[in-house]
Amino acid sequence: MLSGLEIALAVAALLIGLTGTWSPCGFSMIETIGPTGHTGGRRTAVAASLSFVPGAVAGGLLTFGALAALGQDLITVFLLDD
Repeated sequence: MLSGLEIALAVAALLIGLTGTWSPCGFSMIETIGPTGHTGGRRTAVAASLSFVPGAVAGGLLTFGALAALGQDLITVFLLDD
């Protein structure tokens, strides 16, 4: 069972990942893959959106997963070795 701290950190990580996806850079990316951001039409916009969403999620999981692992290692080394 997860502790209250672990649940709070998981929720914070989820919120941080969501806000990172919808940053100003993310908005400009979404604008360029929309149907008016290029000459490819709606079909190209749908294909681009379908590939952008999983890529953004995978990138967030990889980034924050690596940071979580690093944080766990640092906690283990500095706090639990006393």
